[in-house]
Amino acid sequence: MTTTLLTALIVINRARENDLSKFSLVGRNQPRVNEVGDPLDKFIKDALCGSFFAYSQQRNERYDEEFSHYGDQNNPPDIIIRNSDAIEVKKVGMESSELQLNSSYPKSKLMSDDLMLTEQCRNCEGEKGWKEKDMVYAVGHVDRGNILRVLTFVYGDCFVANTKLYKEIRENLVKEIKSLNFPFSETKELGRMNRIDPNEVTKLRIRGMWIVKSPLKVFSDIMKPSENQTSVFTLMRKKKYDSFGRNEASLIEKEMDVRDVKIKDPDNPKRLINAKLISFYY
Repeated sequence: MTTTLLTALIVINRARENDLSKFSLVGRNQPRVNEVGDPLDKFIKDALCGSFFAYSQQRNERYDEEFSHYGDQNNPPDIIIRNSDAIEVKKVGMESSELQLNSSYPKSKLMSDDLMLTEQCRNCEGEKGWKEKDMVYAVGHVDRGNILRVLTFVYGDCFVANTKLYKEIRENLVKEIKSLNFPFSETKELGRMNRIDPNEVTKLRIRGMWIVKSPLKVFSDIMKPSENQTSVFTLMRKKKYDSFGRNEASLIEKEMDVRDVKIKDPDNPKRLINAKLISFYY
């Protein structure tokens, strides 16, 4: 059975591990599956796969079994759970209140026609493919000792406006840029202008740099980190929570604090929506 975010929460709560340096190497002579990459990314993959203490071959097998896609540093998302959610992982400092999304605009849902996706990502689930996936932003607040202090999992439809809004803004910007009297190259960026100067030796790359507030800042009224323990918060719409199997939900409710909360609708701040907040500390 495919893993879920609730599965990962149970694994994290029981493992009670917060030293991310362990997710670069396991022991002296046991290299991780891929030493290049962010330890937080590996931490979350291993939580989803239940492979915190597995050897490399076992970990590889679990990754291939549970994920249809685990991407590179330049193209979102970082993880796609097979036939399920997409996850974007962001590591920030303890004092950071913003997330750098760079060229990838915020996403309430991940759409298969997103220009930033690779062909491999679009085709990662066979011939039928996929058109839309629920998007999770996994944000780790990490101290200078590489200790995970706060981890938030927030579904995009609780956090940012409808993906169409950002897509339309991007398309309008591209249209305005292309109205300038310069030759352009095809690009995934906002634009690439050629032959800027009289000798035609200069080009200009125009990139979007999207920045959003961290979930910990946005939901500071309901997410209250501990000063002495690692804090884990998960926020999703009630409808999403109800879509998970009751076996997983029952375990979550026995081991963690699960609360009904009302949050602002990202598309209409005057309207409140029903959501679930899952919290635990270790």
